[in-house]
Amino acid sequence: RRQRQMCIRDSTTTASLNYYHDFGGETEVAGVKQQDELNSNRWQFTVQHFVQPDLQVQLQYGRSISVENGFFENDRINLRFVKVF
Repeated sequence: RRQRQMCIRDSTTTASLNYYHDFGGETEVAGVKQQDELNSNRWQFTVQHFVQPDLQVQLQYGRSISVENGFFENDRINLRFVKVF
């Protein structure tokens, strides 16, 4: 996996744009190549904000750019609440 990231931060908020490239080798069964080599590209935008010193809200949006032998994500939306203790 390769990953690239651009990030902007202040004391309570972080915004980042990420690019992911996942790749893997082809398998072989009984000498027969399975033509299942993995090659996927996707991007994701994330915003994280501390609403209290011990409570963070994260919102992410992303989607696949190209996929070979895997699942294509038209849209990915994540909403997370993180309690720091």
